Amino acid sequence: MGISAGASRHNAIVRNCRVQGFKRGVVLFGGGHVVEDNHLDLNTYNGIYVTGDSIARGNVVTDTGGRPNEVYADGIIAIGPGVQVIDNAIRGVSPAGNVGGDRAGRGIYLNAGLAQGNRIFGIVASGSHGAAGIQLLGKTIARDNLVQAPSGTAGAGISGAGTDLSLCQDNTVQGFLSGIGTCQLAGANGVQ
Repeated sequence: MGISAGASRHNAIVRNCRVQGFKRGVVLFGGGHVVEDNHLDLNTYNGIYVTGDSIARGNVVTDTGGRPNEVYADGIIAIGPGVQVIDNAIRGVSPAGNVGGDRAGRGIYLNAGLAQGNRIFGIVASGSHGAAGIQLLGKTIARDNLVQAPSGTAGAGISGAGTDLSLCQDNTVQGFLSGIGTCQLAGANGVQ
């Protein structure tokens, strides 16, 4: 791991760092963390992993994936009530180097929080496992995000947790076989 903190740690700030070539670029368990204005490049499993009421904001996450024997590669994973993923740029999430079966890239994997203003490009699927620009679990909101993949990419630009749990508002999705799924739709979502 590039930068990490265990579950007993809280309120860490990781700012203005460049983290390159690790399995996980930044991993912060616990809560109340801020991961801001970093550049995470060529990490093989995920760029950022935060839990609790943490914030990942203004980061650039590029060329993530390729770790052997992993099903997924993720730009940002954020888990826990109140977690926020805001204004990040994610480009190139590909599990293509992974060994075995179906594999998928996910730009943002979010459980119980907010994804807003993120720009996600170049998410790759392999086999029948569909990719996801943003995958939502739990009580979540995806608002004002731009998600783009190569035309005909298997999977969903935004995959919600159900219309009673996920709200998708004013997002733009392009290139996925399924634009926005299992979300309560609000505002002007655009799908091509």
